Amino acid sequence: MRAILAGLALSVFAMSCATAPVATAQTPTQDAAVVASPAQATGTIPALEHPSGTYAIDPSHASVVWRVRHMGLSMYTGRFNAIAATLNLNAAQPQLSTLNVTLQATSVDTGNRNAQGEAAFDQTIANRVFGAQANPEITFVSTRITSADGVTGQVEGNLTLNGVTRPVTLDVTFNGGRLVLITQKYTLGFSARGTIHRSEFGADAWSTAVGDEVEIVIEAEFHRQS
Repeated sequence: MRAILAGLALSVFAMSCATAPVATAQTPTQDAAVVASPAQATGTIPALEHPSGTYAIDPSHASVVWRVRHMGLSMYTGRFNAIAATLNLNAAQPQLSTLNVTLQATSVDTGNRNAQGEAAFDQTIANRVFGAQANPEITFVSTRITSADGVTGQVEGNLTLNGVTRPVTLDVTFNGGRLVLITQKYTLGFSARGTIHRSEFGADAWSTAVGDEVEIVIEAEFHRQS
């Protein structure tokens, strides 16, 4: 479900698109004072002032969570455990940055287990809602990234779910960037939210009991690759 995405979008993710005056990209340093910069930790340094390059998502520090209303009583919640994403950050021309996200539909996880401890209902959701047998991957590909301050903004893109592709917009917050000493990789952090109507993707199973609007909540860290 939505946005899932993708800025992902995954972003996901793309305050890499600041339209504020361009600053010179900084070369990552291992100096402890720079690594621990309070401004970076609070996300007050716009994304365009961090190093350009290709960033890959860190699956161990990322989550794509969806919430949908169940019988008008509560928000039923699930997540995807298999996430892959790439952010190409262009700090000099942030509007040219791109985000690509792929989720494995069969990795949906609601925490619901049967008497044998099996996630049988999750596989039912994967097949009946996400069409996993015919379309095992859910993807989000950015088409436009905008931001007025390099900290908050939007990532627009195409979400493909259940074999149907439709435009989706994510509201994204850039949380900051720093060189992480334990990994020796420059890392960017993002939060994102969006909503979709699952019926628009033909994902309308259990429509009499389960709502149509799906809320997507994304948290992600990206490691610089090059």
